[in-house]
Amino acid sequence: MSTNRAKEIYCVQTIASVARVKWRPECKHHIATCSMMVDHNIYVWDIRRPFIPSAMFEEHKDVTTGIVWRHLHDPYFLLSGSKDSTLYQHIFKDASQPIERANPEGLCYSLFGDLAFAAKESLISSDSNRKPYLGDRRHPIFFKRKLDPAEQFEFISSSSALSVFEADAGCDASSMDWFVRTARQYLLTGRPLAELCDHNAKVAKELKRNQVKLHLFI
Repeated sequence: MSTNRAKEIYCVQTIASVARVKWRPECKHHIATCSMMVDHNIYVWDIRRPFIPSAMFEEHKDVTTGIVWRHLHDPYFLLSGSKDSTLYQHIFKDASQPIERANPEGLCYSLFGDLAFAAKESLISSDSNRKPYLGDRRHPIFFKRKLDPAEQFEFISSSSALSVFEADAGCDASSMDWFVRTARQYLLTGRPLAELCDHNAKVAKELKRNQVKLHLFI
């Protein structure tokens, strides 16, 4: 049976239920939202990059009850009211930019022991002690977005360099012997938690399961 359900084009995940939505004038990809629950901030999203707001207004101290752009063809002034008994006129260029606080660093181990590490390109390029490693496949990854002429923000790019360190080629990745030995040698009770972690970390190290050792310490 066929349905006439509309197909989803964009989806923005927010941290609180959305109460008000207003498209930004003259900016077909920008949308302003606010919540009437725990989050008092007003967000302006670029629906092409829905994982982080393009702009944020944080003036209200209580629930934001309404938002509206000042003029049908003016994308730079936003009006908002709140339960804190205030009415604000926000100037878009004064909004905070969450991208400035984004952390372009990360660390992840694969199931077979490969390590992927991302850090700021400037940090890695300035490290004079960084030595080449045969198992290191280093690919600079740049996350850049073309500036919308309607935006008053200066263009901010967040870039990271991604390094991938492969596990020892001599190890048999398909072998599950490590799993059996881990089950036999791990301790889960009978000692203080710190001692259990130390013991199990040593077991993981002997089995060359360094990613498990790292998790135990974290």
